[in-house]
Amino acid sequence: MRLVVLGAGFLGTRLANRLLDVADVFVATLNPDQTGMTGVDALDLNRLSEYIGNVRPEVVISTVALASYYKCEENRDMCFSVNYQANKNILDVCKSVNARMAYISSSYIFDGRVGNYSEGDLANPQGNYAKSKLLAENYILQESNSIIFRLDCLYGYDAAQSCIRVGGNTFRSRMNVAFPDIIRTPIFIDDAVDLVSKVLHSGRSGVFNLAGERRLTWLKFLNDLAQMEGLEGNIYPDDPGNWIVHPPKDTSLNIQKIRQLGYGPRSYEESLKILRLQVGSSNFGISNFNR
Repeated sequence: MRLVVLGAGFLGTRLANRLLDVADVFVATLNPDQTGMTGVDALDLNRLSEYIGNVRPEVVISTVALASYYKCEENRDMCFSVNYQANKNILDVCKSVNARMAYISSSYIFDGRVGNYSEGDLANPQGNYAKSKLLAENYILQESNSIIFRLDCLYGYDAAQSCIRVGGNTFRSRMNVAFPDIIRTPIFIDDAVDLVSKVLHSGRSGVFNLAGERRLTWLKFLNDLAQMEGLEGNIYPDDPGNWIVHPPKDTSLNIQKIRQLGYGPRSYEESLKILRLQVGSSNFGISNFNR
């Protein structure tokens, strides 16, 4: 399989490395400061078309996103440009070269009032980030061979930074927690990339929830991870009134569909055990891939 990963962040890089054994992988970054990487602005349709046209992939995985809830509320235009327009461009280019598109979406498309959301449940996005992600989903799903991966909170070891990462955050700096009781089903990045790979190679299309098997309150989850690095002291309570937007209460995802295919994540305890080993190992690194 010939495959392009757009976005060389935490998830994009790990996806590329996971797929190296089974695919010819090309990675393009949206960050011009990442030296040694091919730079592609997904908002530049001509440049995007040129790059995808030259590689001629069978599959394009888009991790392109502005994931900061704060930045999305602060700058709506930027939010919709990156989260919707860039991914619309990617699908349009995929169609021109007969490639499938796989899109990384979010559990935040749900309002969090119920939790345990299945793929077919009605989305009710709150805030610019969630609305832009759902808009992209709806456009991409117009192509019947497309794939949507809806992820709950992603966590794991970031080898490039030698630290644990929770979404876009690390425990090296102050982590303010204003909503300690929100509920998530966090997914270990090792499981996320493995499940993406399995679905891609199954040839299936449609929407797939990717989440952990345990529903956890936010504060407990953060404390479990911070303890591994001895950084519990960097978690601080905060006033919800200081936040520009309130996160949904319960975005836990139902993963019965992926389990029925014979796939599924590790247990939470096993994920933490592996993460501890990664934190303590200096040999856990990043492989090379086509650039």
